Amino acid sequence: MKKIRIALVILVLAYLLAEVTPMLFERVFAPKTITVKGIAKDEGIVYPDVPPFEIRGVYVEKMPPVTVADLIRNEARKAGFEDDQRLVDLAWCESSHNPEATNRNSDKNKTLDRGLFMWNDYWHPEISDECAFDAQCATKATIEYLQRTDNWDAWYCNK
Repeated sequence: MKKIRIALVILVLAYLLAEVTPMLFERVFAPKTITVKGIAKDEGIVYPDVPPFEIRGVYVEKMPPVTVADLIRNEARKAGFEDDQRLVDLAWCESSHNPEATNRNSDKNKTLDRGLFMWNDYWHPEISDECAFDAQCATKATIEYLQRTDNWDAWYCNK
């Protein structure tokens, strides 16, 4: 009788391990990337210029860089911008790599610094809110601005 109980306990434990372990593993170790309509998204940012990949047998069209720094480096590489680490450092200093960061200034116009690179709404009206708060668009705009002007002093963190 005791051997039967032990065998039943072992069977129940084996069953639980077989059923529960994959769920626990998936919840604890699953990638932070999710698939939305076939496009990989990470924290709401779409990275369209990286190759396709597969997760657990599900084909995903695009694989995102792991971090905002990777996105910045990727955009810099595509634009032929060589000072990518300085750009990564600038974004870290300005917004801690937070694409949704804001700062209300105390100047007479009460201007607003927006996004990853803290584009000011008064001094840079050509940068829309939509672009300023989108990491990829803001990075492209910053690279274009720097390629055109080479004016790193436009940012507080560079002074």
